[in-house]
Amino acid sequence: MITMSPNVDDILARLKVEFVADALDRVEDLERLLERCSKGDCSGLEVLAEVRRQAHSIKGMGGSFGYPAVSAIGHRLEDYLSGLKELSERHITDCYHFFDVLREILKEGEDPGEAISDIVLQKLPAKWTPALGDGPGNVEVLVAISARVLKSSVERELHNLGYRFFNAQGGFDVLQLSLMMRPHAVIVSAVLPNIWGLDVARALGSMEVTRDLPVGILTSFSDEKIGPMPPSAVIIRETVDSLDEGLAQIAASIKVDAPVDSR
Repeated sequence: MITMSPNVDDILARLKVEFVADALDRVEDLERLLERCSKGDCSGLEVLAEVRRQAHSIKGMGGSFGYPAVSAIGHRLEDYLSGLKELSERHITDCYHFFDVLREILKEGEDPGEAISDIVLQKLPAKWTPALGDGPGNVEVLVAISARVLKSSVERELHNLGYRFFNAQGGFDVLQLSLMMRPHAVIVSAVLPNIWGLDVARALGSMEVTRDLPVGILTSFSDEKIGPMPPSAVIIRETVDSLDEGLAQIAASIKVDAPVDSR
């Protein structure tokens, strides 16, 4: 008697079901852990470390099992937690918000798609609350800057403009997140791990969906070394005056009402 082996589609479907069940269990475990932390029953530092670990795991698994939105939320949660020394009540409340969104998507049984994902991501808690003023709170900027002091300066200016921002770790990460999360603008160092920021700007400028995406490039390179750049690129010299001018130019180029690919 010949036994038929399960086909690839059946195996993938089973793995997807197992991923959803596992991710939901992780979310429930984290919520219980946060509840204990709120009551003072466990160390806030240990809880913070565990939430970071699980966020990293969820980020890595989501895309592999057909849930890019889950992966994007995991990245946002990981970025939100970066740099925190402790979990305040505000942070715990924000973590619950992340978990609620994750649970809702997972229980739907399928990824919500790009259009809905954009809306969901913009409603997630931000590491910094946008400053009060004329800046729109729904503008999001992807940041990948190597120098820590310069990165802090840029983030502070974005905050003052009323913009939300999230971080990428290298050039490949910038490309992936630009396509996945559709920021309104990108600011990168000319030199990044994996792929240089200069090449990232060229790649984004060459693709239809990101051709008009404003990309600020922080650099001390000469124009000759920088080479040809797409029209959407803004060269920002690493000085205070140039930073202000560059951010102003990027702000003027941002299209708030229209998504990047005009879908």
